Amino acid sequence: MCIDTETFATRLPTLESDSDRVKAIKGGLNDYFAAVALQNASTEEKLAAIGATFSDDAILKTSKGSCFKGRSNVVKFYASPESPVMKDPNFCPQVNISTATTSEDTIAVEITLTAGFHVGDWFTFNDEAKI
Repeated sequence: MCIDTETFATRLPTLESDSDRVKAIKGGLNDYFAAVALQNASTEEKLAAIGATFSDDAILKTSKGSCFKGRSNVVKFYASPESPVMKDPNFCPQVNISTATTSEDTIAVEITLTAGFHVGDWFTFNDEAKI
């Protein structure tokens, strides 16, 4: 179950002072978090939702050194045993909103995964606010 607190949330809040571009990429990141936390959906529906947040030329690099290029290969990663997203039916990443850093193209966030495992991720967005 996803629970929001003052420090951790399932969405990165937009601020009145954010530029339109920053609001757009925060929206893109929030779409991603909603997709990976999607519950009560088929595997195909969840993977399609995740894939919709990535650009055709997306690059995903994992902490283990694997590199996946292109939307279809990124989706294959999420479907693989290397990704925790499909293993846990209650997968719900929590973003540390107090340490998130945003530029016009990139968001860096600390995330607590459902199992209590912590990761730091950097997301770079294209002109359409896709990862």
